[in-house]
Amino acid sequence: MTNPYDNPKFAKEYASAQADRHRNRYEWEVTHPALLQLLDSDTKRVIDYGCGSGIFTAIMNETARTNTALNPYTESIGTDASLEMLRYARLIGEKVTGISFQTWDANTENSDLQDEKTDRVFAKLVLNYISPQDLRDNVMPRLRTCLNDTGLLIAVLPNPLREVEYSNSRYQSTDMLDINVGNFGDQTSTKSYHHTHEDMLQAANQAGFAYADILGLPEVRFEPYKKWPWSNKQLMKIAHPMPLVLETMNSAKRWVYVFGATSDSAGAFDSAIARLSSWRSYHFPEIADRAHLFLPPGHGNADISLPINSPHKGAVYEYVGVNDASNKSIVLLNDKYAEHMSPAQKLATIRALARCGTRPESTAQDHLIV
Repeated sequence: MTNPYDNPKFAKEYASAQADRHRNRYEWEVTHPALLQLLDSDTKRVIDYGCGSGIFTAIMNETARTNTALNPYTESIGTDASLEMLRYARLIGEKVTGISFQTWDANTENSDLQDEKTDRVFAKLVLNYISPQDLRDNVMPRLRTCLNDTGLLIAVLPNPLREVEYSNSRYQSTDMLDINVGNFGDQTSTKSYHHTHEDMLQAANQAGFAYADILGLPEVRFEPYKKWPWSNKQLMKIAHPMPLVLETMNSAKRWVYVFGATSDSAGAFDSAIARLSSWRSYHFPEIADRAHLFLPPGHGNADISLPINSPHKGAVYEYVGVNDASNKSIVLLNDKYAEHMSPAQKLATIRALARCGTRPESTAQDHLIV
């Protein structure tokens, strides 16, 4: 299989797009800050497996060195199988203290990084290029041996059902699809494997990981917002509805898997999951703890993950307090799906949820693009 990231023209365009906060807005505003919640003060060494152009590797290291709650001496190592991508990553590495880059394809070879001394291994949007068998037999075992006893592996995968437009029949009829990669005008086609939750958990279990959890990152729209007439127009992040229970997480844009290396990783694992969950709840309070669609006769709970352009009308979200299941507030948004929420509706929802204690108070500024 030809690796498009080895194509010099594609690599140049891809590296340029990854560094651009506007062209690569979702990564900068959602994925990157979400993953940074998984670092802590004990994080001394991080591997960014499949680092591409090294943008996230650099962001991660700079965050660790400038955030007083983290370890200022964190070492970040980016690895990739593409020499072209590493060429651009090393240009970044020359300007950032504490990071380095090296070639590694864990599907085909061992590495000196397999020394059980790493606190975090990130594999962001890379494991979907690996077959389920190679994931089980090669990649997950090798990534596991990079980690110390309290270490965590964090894998981000695209929701494969989005690639087949939520068609279960099409999803189940093939193990992989041709997809377009590159967030710029000149995209190219490559293969993406469909890793089910069972695939990932089986691979992790076979590799010897002790803990696992899965969290969803939402599809997000960026809506114009202006506090008339005093401020310039900015953009507000608004999430599409996304039930948080695993069985109905098909509406998530990304899946974040967190794996704990051994039983000694319990504390780091629980703390990381709690931080990411709190970050998601704070920045996207419009996501429900539990979501129920009021559907026409003949449709049941299985339809909770209908595509967002479904003709069915009416959505009610039931927000349940984390510590008090009886503390709830029903929010109905004018008989429209929540992905039609305007900035004003999001702010009204935030205020309503803060009043009933199910979400912390926040202001418009907390939800605008930096």
